[in-house]
Amino acid sequence: MDMQDSSTNGVPCDKNQSRIVRHFHFKTWEDKGKPQYGPHTLLAFMNRIHSLDKHGHGPLIVHCSAGVGRTGSFIALDILQQMATKQQSVDIYNCVDRLRRERMFMVQTKEQYVFLHQTIVEFIKYTNTSHDCNRFSQKFASVLDQQADPEIMSIMEVELKHLTEQNPNTRSDNKSGLKEENKDKNRNLELVPDDSKRLFISGIVGNYINAISSDSFAAHNSRVVTQMPLPQTMADFWKLIMGENCRGIIMLNQLDNTDPTCIPYWPKEINGKKTYGQIKVELLATDEDTKSGFIVKRDFRVTEIKQREFGPANTMTVRQFQLISWPNDQILPPQRKHLLDLMDHLQSWQQSSKDSAEKGKVLVHCIDGGSRSGIFCGVSFMLDRMRIEQDVNVYLSARYVSRNRPQFFDNILEYQFLYQMAVEHLTESKEYANVR
Repeated sequence: MDMQDSSTNGVPCDKNQSRIVRHFHFKTWEDKGKPQYGPHTLLAFMNRIHSLDKHGHGPLIVHCSAGVGRTGSFIALDILQQMATKQQSVDIYNCVDRLRRERMFMVQTKEQYVFLHQTIVEFIKYTNTSHDCNRFSQKFASVLDQQADPEIMSIMEVELKHLTEQNPNTRSDNKSGLKEENKDKNRNLELVPDDSKRLFISGIVGNYINAISSDSFAAHNSRVVTQMPLPQTMADFWKLIMGENCRGIIMLNQLDNTDPTCIPYWPKEINGKKTYGQIKVELLATDEDTKSGFIVKRDFRVTEIKQREFGPANTMTVRQFQLISWPNDQILPPQRKHLLDLMDHLQSWQQSSKDSAEKGKVLVHCIDGGSRSGIFCGVSFMLDRMRIEQDVNVYLSARYVSRNRPQFFDNILEYQFLYQMAVEHLTESKEYANVR
């Protein structure tokens, strides 16, 4: 997501020689600034580079636009990592000073200099979270047991502690969600989003909804995470879907006939229509997966009722996937395979759907938009990353998806479940059998 690499064969050297050149592109680092999503993204990028060039096949060419600020920061970090590993000490000041003597403005701004300190601290404190796919299943096999190996449990506990430190739940900036007029729009007051991290609904008074954005491996902010809409927030829910261009919905909770706040937010009958505020929703089709019996797919046509000043009213088709085998009172799904199958359904639809090709987002919700949604986003990110990077990094995946909602992983059971999903996926998949 932050990075991209590609190999080029046949770059000419002279008349009789060619070589392979691999290009790595870090895409979220603005000029004179620091990487947009924190030190861990650059450390993962550098780890990727070094893992594919273990034998040091020639010098590494580094460039940005001017070849000073970001380039100097990258080179300084590379030097400091080697110092930390080999000498067990670092000297950031003298490292930058030496680089600047060789080329002016290397590490160009105070922000970049501070970022160097933050990144090397993170490297020293916690760097070994990446695992080769072939060795991962063997090393972490005990996570599937009722009692995991104590050494493995210790690894996971340290990672979760570090994750909590890096994504603290401060609750210092959630004033909008706790206003009297907004309190009843939240199912769980422990999950009220910070004002700096929440999404907004355009065109309504107050514009508050309990929703945040999260990352997939393919793109930043391509997931919208929210709660099961309450009766009084259903119009806001559909307004959010249209405003954020969500073409897919992942529903991770069951409906509950005994709970008047947990009812369908869609028409019950095929071709039935229902109006929620200024949004009309029509149920086009329902398809229960007869093979599995635990996934229900529904297609909706969603239309703005209000005529636009220019052009016709906005209309879009939305596909919902509901996992019905996860009881509302259980922390984890009874069957890990059910969650893997749900992700396969989503991936197949995204690859074949015209609507998905228009780069719409996917909205994920459970009852309160908390741990279930976090588990889905974390596992989805992790598996997509495994397919591309060919290694497993549970910690990195969890950290990416929880940057706007630290409560996604607040106990060891939920974090261990990510490891279990990785082991189960690798055990069942032939995709990684010949990875070296």
